[in-house]
Amino acid sequence: MNHSYLASVGRNIYEALKFLSSKTDIFCQKAMASFGRKRKLLFGLVAILLLFLLIEIIARGVFYFRFNKLNTSLGIQGNSLQMNDSHLVFRNRPLYVDYHFKYQNNEEGFKSTPGETEMPVKGENEVWVFLFGASAMEGMGSNKDGEWLDITGQ
Repeated sequence: MNHSYLASVGRNIYEALKFLSSKTDIFCQKAMASFGRKRKLLFGLVAILLLFLLIEIIARGVFYFRFNKLNTSLGIQGNSLQMNDSHLVFRNRPLYVDYHFKYQNNEEGFKSTPGETEMPVKGENEVWVFLFGASAMEGMGSNKDGEWLDITGQ
């Protein structure tokens, strides 16, 4: 085989592919034109719906793996920290976990270490002191020798 024969075969293959490509483009354009405007809209809406469904499934999976061990749910975490209370106007939502995992409200709504949701049993010789307040209670506390102490001294 000589070089000119291979070159002519290559040119023929190129021309055939070019011809098929142009016919395929024309066929696709005709198919899309006949597809109809309503069908295109329906197809687009279904595609968007499937995309949102996929995002929802991924978000629920991430939530499950992030909060699985903390005895909380999507219904608790999806609401605000406070909830309505007939006696107190509002109170902390039980089992709510802080975004940074610094604390979790226990079953009574008091702040506790994440994962420790049950109130401890009070011993006979124990005295419990509950500190109530708003931002002053949550504040930084005081600066003692360059170290910030909370109101509880910890």
